[in-house]
Amino acid sequence: FGAFDNSQIIGCARLTFIDENNQLEIEGYKSSAVIQPYLPKDKTRCAEITRCAVLQSKNNFGLRISDLFLAAFRYCEKNQYSVCAASHNAYIISLLKKIGYPLKMEYAFKYEKQDPAPVNFYFADYTKAEVKNMILNLENHKRGSSQNNFKILDTLENVDPIHPAVL
Repeated sequence: FGAFDNSQIIGCARLTFIDENNQLEIEGYKSSAVIQPYLPKDKTRCAEITRCAVLQSKNNFGLRISDLFLAAFRYCEKNQYSVCAASHNAYIISLLKKIGYPLKMEYAFKYEKQDPAPVNFYFADYTKAEVKNMILNLENHKRGSSQNNFKILDTLENVDPIHPAVL
């Protein structure tokens, strides 16, 4: 998913799906075996938020990672996907906690031995309306933001979940 200011990309988030071996990207790490009990048996209806970034500039002061997550969750809700994520980034973890993203395993594993911290693993189950709840929580989070520090970008607010801007 991309957010653009005219033709310049200012933010992006990536959803991945299962590969030819019926594995999500997160399962490619040897130490991630601990999360297997939390993944659905049928992973064909599961997406993984794997990367997100926002360019820091005066022109996009209002674009936040939460907007990109909201676009991703809307896409998954529309297409009936559960959503998993893993992060050791303090900002991301704080956001996911604020929006009530179901934490399945704290300090689950490290991507690589040299990583500074283990990741927290999150899973929102579409069949339990958890993806829908994430959308509502993110929308409430947006409404609670200071209007002086937040500017909604049309590219995200009006994203078509069936045909999102894909990088």
